[in-house]
Amino acid sequence: MTIGFWVPGDPETLSGGYEYGRRLAEALKAQGHEVEIVRLDRGVPSQGRWDLVVQDELVHRRIGSSNRNWYRSTGIPVVVLVHHLKGRERRPWLQNLVLLSREKRYLSTAHGYLYNSLDTKSSVEELFAGAANRPNLVQVPGLEKSPLKALLPTGQRPKGAVVLFSLGAVSKHKGQLRVFRALKTFKDLEWRWIIAGPNDVEYQTSKRLNTWIRRYGWESRVTLLGRVDQKTLNQLWTQTDVFVLPAGYEGYGMAVLEASARGIPVVTGNRGGVREIVVPGETGFLTKNSKELKDALKNLLISPWLRESMGKAGRERHRTHAGWAESFRTSGEFLQTVLSSVPRPWGQ
Repeated sequence: MTIGFWVPGDPETLSGGYEYGRRLAEALKAQGHEVEIVRLDRGVPSQGRWDLVVQDELVHRRIGSSNRNWYRSTGIPVVVLVHHLKGRERRPWLQNLVLLSREKRYLSTAHGYLYNSLDTKSSVEELFAGAANRPNLVQVPGLEKSPLKALLPTGQRPKGAVVLFSLGAVSKHKGQLRVFRALKTFKDLEWRWIIAGPNDVEYQTSKRLNTWIRRYGWESRVTLLGRVDQKTLNQLWTQTDVFVLPAGYEGYGMAVLEASARGIPVVTGNRGGVREIVVPGETGFLTKNSKELKDALKNLLISPWLRESMGKAGRERHRTHAGWAESFRTSGEFLQTVLSSVPRPWGQ
């Protein structure tokens, strides 16, 4: 089977969504399928040369509802890979209403769905009831097993300031500003905060964070690294005592999974697929407001024992989590089922 995999931008972008897509493409190739990555920032294809198309849901901003015309003209069915709905992120409700309307219109044009979590699946089916009656498959992200074994357990890391780590684009959605506000309460405690991820996604948010850092004279306590490569990221994980990213909503939360599997306690939001990863009070904290965020950070900053116990619990919980190849073991079979079950349009 030949598959066109449509993505919104550079497939080598270091983010959870793009890594999921890369791993899926690799798995499909290993299963004997031909996969061609198509960047929609370089144009939307008008002609088909594949048996089936998989679209990252983020391309909905370029596609709209045109998949219907695509299918009528080419006869090539479309499966949408959904990481999470943009309209469920933290922003004014009217903006989300518009976003969800667009996403619903786009999702209604798909012949099948790939989901990264049960929460994502239920979100889509709540938005568009017809999705439940179309072929769908939930495949949670896998874990790269080999590097996890070599990392130091929490209790064996160097002593000193507690190292907090956040991984993700600097944005209102990811919650770095809320972390800063919380940390102002603990200026007398010993901690360092390292932030890795694009800082050019939301200019105003990045500007505000930099301004606050300078205003409080925290240049030595808060480090903004911007985009990092995989080698640097692996080094950062080994230095981390607490992972913190109170995102307003995560379809799954691959960084949260990796942190927990590495034996690092996590502090995150309480909406989305992170609820499938974190056991509240055991492997980390799910926080719904600023008070809960402050309480969670305080507990972990002042208690080495709590950091150690939560880290051990997280590592044990995810010890048997499937690797990437196992997570995508049935992907090709599912796509073949969609291809076989969708009737060809008249004239094809």
